[in-house]
Amino acid sequence: MKIAFFMGGAPANYVEDLLLAGLLAHLGPDNVAYSPHKDHFGAVRPARYPERTCWTPNLPVALPDSALMEYADGADLVVVGYPEDGERAGVLSEACARFGDKAVLVNGEDGVVWRILHGLLPGRPWFVREVDSRGGCPYEGQPISPLPLCFNTIDLPAVHPWEERDIPILWVGAAHKHRKTYIDALRAVEGAMVVTDSVPHAEYSELLSRTRLAVVLHGVGPQSYRLFEVIAHGCDVLCQVVKNIWIEDVQEFDSVDHFRGLLEGYRGRYIPELRRDLLIHHTHLARASHFLSRIP
Repeated sequence: MKIAFFMGGAPANYVEDLLLAGLLAHLGPDNVAYSPHKDHFGAVRPARYPERTCWTPNLPVALPDSALMEYADGADLVVVGYPEDGERAGVLSEACARFGDKAVLVNGEDGVVWRILHGLLPGRPWFVREVDSRGGCPYEGQPISPLPLCFNTIDLPAVHPWEERDIPILWVGAAHKHRKTYIDALRAVEGAMVVTDSVPHAEYSELLSRTRLAVVLHGVGPQSYRLFEVIAHGCDVLCQVVKNIWIEDVQEFDSVDHFRGLLEGYRGRYIPELRRDLLIHHTHLARASHFLSRIP
């Protein structure tokens, strides 16, 4: 199978990036070609997040959109991502119109541009972030398939022994208004480390390797890539509720009072099944296989 992937480049677009990584690993670079995000060329990492090296290093060079259109003529499948802006939407609309009988949509929200793309692909599969699939598809007759986030095992970290971990509780992230009450509760816990400044990915990984319990709060949406990062580092997890996450044994909280209670009652636990389950069911390769199995 040959695949042409027109990437959209929407902010924090983990779904497209990790799906591309999985397809390249699954099918090989000779069978997958892609066009870049608007703000970068030749690499899948957005230029606005240069510290994030957890995507896919050493990718084959991306094709310009015009060259990818030619490649797509002979491809078996055309994947269309979620557009970052109107300029990118024009390219993706052209791909939908030109290759509608073999195109599928990946990621996206119920916005004006997305409705236009759906209008060009009636009845074709729509793969969305898992959280966006809960309410069902807003388009009559449009097949919908959830595509959860995953972890790229190319960057799989070494797991430090539990007894050598010297950070009891850790949270790293931006302190926006929706997280404030949780951050305040965490700062009140003796021994907890709260990092709200931006840190290089290597430093973040080193902190996780020393951590026993990692806290995961909602990201851009309710599902956060952080969940997969902390599990990959062998941490125990305390996670703001994410329904249908497909990962068992994760402690969840649904309010700040619930969060405080779990923090106060935490006594430390090591659950190797968390990481084992991640490496079997939630890698970029597993996600690519899940995606391909649902292509008509």
